[in-house]
Amino acid sequence: MPRNPEHRFESMTQQAVEYQRPWRNGNTRNYEFYDGVQWSADDLLVLEDRGQHPTVINMCRAQIDMIAAIQIESAADMIMVGRAQGDEEQAGDFTALLRQVEDESRYRFHRNLAFMDGLKGGVGWMHIGVTDKKVWVRRRPWQEILWDPYSVGPVMEDAAFQARQYWMDREMAMKQWPAKKSELEELDMDDYGPHQDDFDSQEKDVQSALANKPMITLANNGRRIRITEHWYREDDGDIHRVVYAGPIFLEGTEDGKNPSPFKNKDIYPFVPFVAFRDRHGNPMGVIAFIISLQELLNKVNSKYLHTLSSYTAIFEEGAIDNVDELRHQLAQPDSAIRVNDGALRDKRITIEKQASELVHLRDMIQVYIQMIQRVTGVNDSLLGFGSTNARSALQESARSAQGTAMQTSIMDHFGLTNQRISEVMISLIGQFYSEKTQARILGTDGQTEFRQFNDMQQTAMVDEFGNFLGEGEPKQKSIKDILRFDVIFKRVTPFTSIREHQLAMIVEVVKAGVLPPQVAGPLIVENLDLPNKEPILQALSEFYAAAAGGGTPGQAAPPM
Repeated sequence: MPRNPEHRFESMTQQAVEYQRPWRNGNTRNYEFYDGVQWSADDLLVLEDRGQHPTVINMCRAQIDMIAAIQIESAADMIMVGRAQGDEEQAGDFTALLRQVEDESRYRFHRNLAFMDGLKGGVGWMHIGVTDKKVWVRRRPWQEILWDPYSVGPVMEDAAFQARQYWMDREMAMKQWPAKKSELEELDMDDYGPHQDDFDSQEKDVQSALANKPMITLANNGRRIRITEHWYREDDGDIHRVVYAGPIFLEGTEDGKNPSPFKNKDIYPFVPFVAFRDRHGNPMGVIAFIISLQELLNKVNSKYLHTLSSYTAIFEEGAIDNVDELRHQLAQPDSAIRVNDGALRDKRITIEKQASELVHLRDMIQVYIQMIQRVTGVNDSLLGFGSTNARSALQESARSAQGTAMQTSIMDHFGLTNQRISEVMISLIGQFYSEKTQARILGTDGQTEFRQFNDMQQTAMVDEFGNFLGEGEPKQKSIKDILRFDVIFKRVTPFTSIREHQLAMIVEVVKAGVLPPQVAGPLIVENLDLPNKEPILQALSEFYAAAAGGGTPGQAAPPM
């Protein structure tokens, strides 16, 4: 078996590794700061020599959690709209179907985890796929994903390739790819290529910790093997897919066509949330902007506590016998200090606390906290605390709005990620959901309503004013029709019924100018929860009929 293979797909990922190596190494530090691991090894040695405690006021976690809470709470819901008149009812049904797929795949949970990854280190990844004709969505650790370093698209839709490298139990891999069983049995870690150690993640930590345990063998040449799922654009402009483990191609070949399993040849299954990008195009998270301030805050606080609990002794030669004993007693709350006879009377020793230094350090702590809040936009108002110089509720509200406005770019990127995920999900639903199924809407009042797909549906005939004329010919409501609907995002309240759901859809369509007034008016009234709508509908019908005939509203239209 060849060692250190360098087929063209490995060469692609190696490009990403070499370019992103400094970023990947530095990104781990951002996650450490979020977890509260904020002191360097050199600084810890200095503190140990001074006798200081390495305290941490973890502002990074508080800022990230609050930004995530604000953005997730204010995130808009997905609404599907058609491209022609008469699509509003089916758009509401497809919206319900899309939300049901979301619920089944725990979409919001995984999306929020990826969003947190992006806030911490700059990028979080979502993976959309299909198993047994069921669409699923998963958050993937950022360490697993490599991408084209030339990509500049906001969701990397322009990338020449995206690849996921993950670890799998060797026995599971042999079951999944039985034709490659003998080759997988012989696979050695040396076959993975030169960048096998660049993925400093949980997998590597577990292998290091359990490598010598007798019951669980996870050493480098043990049970685990690394799989690469590689998606790439070929010369034809389409996206292709290949799966390999080192030199072994599990799906596809090095020189083959390797078609994508998706009918839409222009979608990657991996969608990133990128908070910011630096001047080199690498992702940047919020922690990168405040990491130096966080370090200063910790150092000043540690110094403050040390100064608060310590004293300074100034003494002449011969005033005491043991300097080390004096230092030890000064650090005790019930210290007993013995000095030589006459030292206190002659004022040859002075013990004092650095009060002015304490005031200075306390002020610096407040300054660094305020600076961190100003950088992130998470001020006291957003945290639920009243500002010291705010004199009214209006001022507090203005502070809160100002802080949220600082996160506009984050919200824009978050919305774009949501939209791209929805587009991929819609494409997969349209391709793989071919059997009869139904979607449900669970209202806030506990009522559940259903909509059927891929079966025959009864239709209704209406005139140009929306009046019911009779039943039309049954037609099939096919899920594949979802592909001709678009996704928009709108902040809406929870729906209690299908009628309320459809009303919201119609209002959005009316705002977009798709429906003429004579159609939109009756539709809106029809979906209102009013006890007696017939007179209103009749009045609207007469109004639009008179307007169309050039007459006065309320009067019959003149004869043609």
